[in-house]
Amino acid sequence: MSAHFAPLSTPLAESLSACQHGDRLMLCGPYPPASEFKAWLSDAPGWDVKISKARSSGVCEATYTRDTTRVRVTSAASWFGDEPMSPEAARRRLSQLAGTLNAAFRREGRLPLVTPAVTGLTLWRETAGEQYPPLPEAIQTLIRATCGQGREELLWTRQGSGVRGQGSGLSPAPTLTPDPWPLTPDLIPGFVYLDMRLAYASFCENLPCGPVVHDAEPAMPWHGRVRAVVTVPRDWTGPGLLPLKTPFLSPCFPRRGQFESWLDAREARLAAAQGWGVDVRERLVMTEGRPLNTWSRRLIRVMADYESRGDAAGARAVRAILLQSIGDLHGRGRAALRVFRHADGTREEKAFAPWSRGGPLSHPEWSAAIWARCRYRLAKALLSVPRETLLGCCVDALYLTADPGWAETGKVGEFRVKGRLSGPLPAPRTLSDLHRLADEARDGGG
Repeated sequence: MSAHFAPLSTPLAESLSACQHGDRLMLCGPYPPASEFKAWLSDAPGWDVKISKARSSGVCEATYTRDTTRVRVTSAASWFGDEPMSPEAARRRLSQLAGTLNAAFRREGRLPLVTPAVTGLTLWRETAGEQYPPLPEAIQTLIRATCGQGREELLWTRQGSGVRGQGSGLSPAPTLTPDPWPLTPDLIPGFVYLDMRLAYASFCENLPCGPVVHDAEPAMPWHGRVRAVVTVPRDWTGPGLLPLKTPFLSPCFPRRGQFESWLDAREARLAAAQGWGVDVRERLVMTEGRPLNTWSRRLIRVMADYESRGDAAGARAVRAILLQSIGDLHGRGRAALRVFRHADGTREEKAFAPWSRGGPLSHPEWSAAIWARCRYRLAKALLSVPRETLLGCCVDALYLTADPGWAETGKVGEFRVKGRLSGPLPAPRTLSDLHRLADEARDGGG
């Protein structure tokens, strides 16, 4: 198996023809917009293609087949971001990265730099994989079906109770009640954008591990997940604290009423400490382990070393390894677009829904816990600032009208100011407005 590097200026079919069965092809920028990129990736006469990922940043994953030849295609952007990089520079960068990771993990031999996720999970498997067998498939399926990922919410305008759709599928959606937050002004005094430094990687310590006990005891476990009936206090005026996963949308965070949901034990304890009712009906009880401690610490040190040397591209590559590996631990496949080329020259496109995959590297209990810890840290931040300064949040980012004055320690997982804008400014009324302000602040809007 060989790795080939090709610029997007070369027709894709020509680059594929230089590959043999099992080879890898890495595309190098500059990259077109996502819609054009997907069309470019599917334009390879004589090849059938399965496109798993095609983003505006240039990140892509696709597989091409012709007769008995199968080629896997990725992009330099998957590793180094959307900064244009020549094939020669990408090859040199990946070679240097492999040497750095081999030294950090005290290993010898070839490191398969297929994708950041494959690289990261290969390093983890070599250090700790056999110590932590996967949970039973039924438990994995339950976790995947009932956990969400990041929190994205606009808090500045009145939006009802925040409940959307038909709830979690466990019970009917709660009755909508008037939102306690008043309507807000059309102008804001300023905009401050904060985010956690390397958030997901910072939450890899001491994760819940099997064996798992699945029972209906009412006690709240220290590690694991619970299905609970949640009752928000009638006089609650703060942000929502617990996620309600809807069938087709990201989790929402009700601020009124009663609802039923599967919850991470840490998030459930936070809400209970704030006076919320959390009536446990079902539990997945686990014990505390250290499956990702050594792995994440070594990668964080490598990233810090790149940053200290001013090597932004190297730091982005290690960050990609961390984040994509955590995502792949969830064991959920991606939706794919397949393009078939028939003998008469016609093309046929078929979209395939996401699928779940098992195997020794499937640990949704860890990814679910990491995502929950990020939401937990974000919820604590929301509770610690004046309500009238809250604009919104997105995964590990917090948007406020005023700087909370938190000390920046430089530690992973801690909030830092990424940008600010002076007011008065038009108040955000949609998530798109909020993201536009964040982009302007990050780009040095002043």
